[in-house]
Amino acid sequence: MQATIQLDGQTSEPIDVDTGLRQGCCMAPMLFNLYACVFVERWLARVENPDGIGVSLKYKHDQELFRRYTHNAEKGKLTELQFADDAALLAKTREGAEAAIQKYIHGSSR
Repeated sequence: MQATIQLDGQTSEPIDVDTGLRQGCCMAPMLFNLYACVFVERWLARVENPDGIGVSLKYKHDQELFRRYTHNAEKGKLTELQFADDAALLAKTREGAEAAIQKYIHGSSR
């Protein structure tokens, strides 16, 4: 695979590209998911008080789509959302999100 660089209207000579994935490669989503899973796992391990992050979720999987009551519902917590190559951190407050991010950044040297 080769690439060229265009700068100020001038195009460079072709450059050989030996690393990376081609646009649309079917391995890209799998590699992103592997990276994202490890990142989230390490991030959650570094956050000492996980109560400030994520949102609580009650759910049922009894094949009844529009039940209004939550009797016997299971509880879970969503800490992040991921789709394709995008990710979002979930927190109840801005301060909680900022604290969790700082814990990850400053805890990475441990």
